[in-house]
Amino acid sequence: MTTRRWFATRRVFLLLMAICGVVDRFAAAATLPTGFSETPVASGLASPTAMQFAPDGRLFVCEQDGRLRVIKDGALLPTPFLTLTVSSVGERGLLGVAFDPAFAMNHVNGLQIVPQ
Repeated sequence: MTTRRWFATRRVFLLLMAICGVVDRFAAAATLPTGFSETPVASGLASPTAMQFAPDGRLFVCEQDGRLRVIKDGALLPTPFLTLTVSSVGERGLLGVAFDPAFAMNHVNGLQIVPQ
């Protein structure tokens, strides 16, 4: 598909979305309920895909390209906790993290990676 044709197709798609009111529904979905506020937790993340709080309070954040980052005491640690070699083409990559239910008792200082 040529670039010119791609832009023309995109314009038609956006026009149809506007006519159908889809754009307004997406904008409304970003509105927070009363009593809630939006607060940035960290910056400097590249394509975050998932996050999980560890029982010790650290926030582990997956980046699509294979890095597992840690936010501790409100700051993104400069060094990734773990870097995996992944294919991050399209919707592939590091897409999730989970902790052992007994993590607080048996892995307080680290994360155990178990191959499947």
